[in-house]
Amino acid sequence: METNEKSRVLDMTRGNPFRLVLKFALPLFFGNLLQQFYNLADTAIAGHVLGDHALAQIGAVSALYGLITNFAFGMNNGLALSLSRSFGAGDEQKMKHVSCWMVTISMSVSIVLMSIFL
Repeated sequence: METNEKSRVLDMTRGNPFRLVLKFALPLFFGNLLQQFYNLADTAIAGHVLGDHALAQIGAVSALYGLITNFAFGMNNGLALSLSRSFGAGDEQKMKHVSCWMVTISMSVSIVLMSIFL
């Protein structure tokens, strides 16, 4: 697990594969765990404070929420693949171009979804 101190780039092709994957996956795991705690707290508060109808509405919307979230994750992973290919090739100009497109597409999709569902 070699890290270039000047640029802080982690070379994931060298070192213990288990430790590398673990180092990569732990932030994702903890992020998803925090999201589950948020959903649990949301459900508990709605059930105790707002009643059965609010709890039923949360259950009805959760499938749509999951669909939108998974679409966003898939879109992000596809765009990140293009970005990582540019990074691997050392093409800084293309990395900037792809990064700008990632932000543009994400913002556009967010605005469209927000206008539909609000």
